[in-house]
Parts: sequence; structure tokens; C-alpha cells
Amino acid sequence: MKWCSKNDKKKILPILPILLLVLIEVFTLINVYIFKNGELDTEQYIAILCLVFNILTYMKSYGIGVLLTGIILVLATFNIRCFFTVIKYNRLSFFVKINNEKSQISTPEFHAETLFIFMLYIVLNYKIWYNIIRKIKNLSF
Repeated sequence: MKWCSKNDKKKILPILPILLLVLIEVFTLINVYIFKNGELDTEQYIAILCLVFNILTYMKSYGIGVLLTGIILVLATFNIRCFFTVIKYNRLSFFVKINNEKSQISTPEFHAETLFIFMLYIVLNYKIWYNIIRKIKNLSF
């Protein structure tokens, strides 16, 4: 007897990134409220609201929920929303030297953890995005 049909697997795999974000946020809340390590910033409260809104969107419309997950992951990757306990020291940025090393430009700061989750999201949901782009191209004149 199968525990999961093929259609159920198609719906479970694309939501793995949002499940990872929920687990990370639960760990953050446990870390803050039970172990008293740090405190939540406004970014993290907004991230919790985004997750709750995204889960409600999944219940209403699965496709829109998947797209909203991608938007949330982009925001989290570039430090607009934060799901982790440590937000100030967990950012990466690179510098590019220009014009014979006289000046340099830095790349935008990003979180490597959420970048990894975003790449997982892209791998799991490329068919959904491909179908959306194909529909948009068919609608244009």
C-alpha cells in the first residue's frame, strides 16, 4: 500500500522550502523565548507575518502560494526579511576592485542559508515557473 499518491508527491515537493522556513522560524522562536538568546527584531516579526500569510495563501490557492514563497525567499536572501536568530553578523558580501584597485564596489549583502533554500526552491519549482512564463508569452501580442 502506498503512503502517498503520485499527485500528492507533486504537491508536497514544491512546498519543502516553505516547510524549511517554518522550521527555522520555530527554532528561532524557541531560541528567543525559551533559551532567552537574543530578541526578535521588526524584520523577524514581519517574516512571521509573511509565513502565516503564505500558509493561508497555500490553503486558498496552491499556485499563488508557491509563487509567494519565491518572493519571500528573494526578500529573505537579500536581507529584507530575516528568519534566523542572528541577523546582524550572518550576512555575506563581496567586493570588486575597479580601476587599478583605486576604488571598490561591494555586492548587496545576502544570507547564504536562505540563498541555499532559494536554490532548492528553484530546482523544485522550475516547471511551475516555466508554465507561468509560457502563459505570459502566449498572452502578449
